[in-house]
Order: sequence, then C-alpha cells, then structure tokens
Amino acid sequence: MASCSVGITKTGKGIRFKVLASPKSSKTEVVGLHDGAVRIRLAASPVKGAANKELISCLGKFLGMAKSRISIVSGHSSKNKMVEIKDMTEEAVRARIETLDQTCNPD
Repeated sequence: MASCSVGITKTGKGIRFKVLASPKSSKTEVVGLHDGAVRIRLAASPVKGAANKELISCLGKFLGMAKSRISIVSGHSSKNKMVEIKDMTEEAVRARIETLDQTCNPD
C-alpha cells in the first residue's frame, strides 16, 4: 500500500531518502510511493550503470535541480537505493514527494 511516510534523513551534506527503482520499464517516470520509498520506473536496463544514470536524471527533473547535486549512496546494484540530495531543504523535498500521493494532502 502506498504511504506518504517517506523517511527523509538530514546529513552533513544534504538529505537522504529511499528509492525503489524498476528498470526495464516501458518509460521513465516517478510513479508514487511504496513501503517508505519513492518508486521510479526506468526504461534503461541495469547494465553498466545505465539505470542508475537514468534514475539520477529522472530525480533531477522531478525535483527541479541539477543532476550533479544528486548521488546514489547505497544500492548501486539493487532495486532498493538510498539517494542523497545536496542544497535542497528537507521541507522542499518532502513537499515535492507529497505530490505523489493524494492522501498526503487531504482536502
């Protein structure tokens, strides 16, 4: 079940959160939340880092920031990854992530 309780952790360099990557999908897109992680479909195959590069590019577009400010800190060869975002506040990232699930912003 989707949940908007994505764990965001502050670090000395920025903030971190979990990503669930689904490589070899029909298209690349941020699709929602799953088990405390941002779920991203990637068209690229997980070969020679192609899916990781595409994930960073997709997150950059989603968050509206340069790819150079985004890094994968763990899970390079796994679907479950931890990413670090530099120079963006926790509040700004959380606000963007909450747009993925309508239950995060009940009216």
